[in-house]
Amino acid sequence: MNKGMNINMHKKLIALCLICSVVGSSTIAFATTNNSTLSNDTSIQNTTSTTIAANQLKVNPLSQASIDKVDKYVVVENNQFVLKLPISIQNQISISELAKINERIKQSNDKLRTVTRDNSITVNKNVINVLPVTSLPETSAISTMSIGSYEGVTAFNVYWWGYGLRLSKSVMNTIDIAAKASAKYGTGAVIIVLQKYFPSLPGALAGYVAGILVSRIKVTPGNYYAMWAKSNLMGQNLTTGYQYSGGY
Repeated sequence: MNKGMNINMHKKLIALCLICSVVGSSTIAFATTNNSTLSNDTSIQNTTSTTIAANQLKVNPLSQASIDKVDKYVVVENNQFVLKLPISIQNQISISELAKINERIKQSNDKLRTVTRDNSITVNKNVINVLPVTSLPETSAISTMSIGSYEGVTAFNVYWWGYGLRLSKSVMNTIDIAAKASAKYGTGAVIIVLQKYFPSLPGALAGYVAGILVSRIKVTPGNYYAMWAKSNLMGQNLTTGYQYSGGY
């Protein structure tokens, strides 16, 4: 009788160990940390997500809500993005959401090595500004009276979640003139001029901006507005707008 009970107990212990093993491995599969420590102040540093997180990003991209939630906790160290997330905020984020955030940072850091390889950069908080390789045209005095009179700035911005491009009125005028001097004026000619200033500008963002610039100039020739455009790392979620004093 006692021998039978011992055998049954032994089987139950083996089953329990197997269950614990499965649960433990599924948690680690979302994200693995290298030299990460959890404290009351900071957690999840130098995090590398797994292939599962990368596949999730393709199917279910990072939401704007997730970006807004952690944006101020992403810093730039040695020209790389690093997530420094307090415990209080980490507890508000699901494992799958955190995995996607970490994977997006990893992807952005991988792309940074290519984007910044032949360009000078500056850092403004958690934004890396890639400087143009060709001198920009002289700008007129900046006016803050209205969007139409605002000169704006020109910059290629790299964020931990995507890209941004800003073009001043003077640069848009120069791009228009240079593109019209080509054999065939159109988006292709504008892209060539854009990439003269920023050779590492992603194709999707360059094409998007070129299409907008050409269509606007056709409607209001000679009337330029400082503009901005943004996209995620995959060239999706493209948005645009006008620059204005105190804004983007």
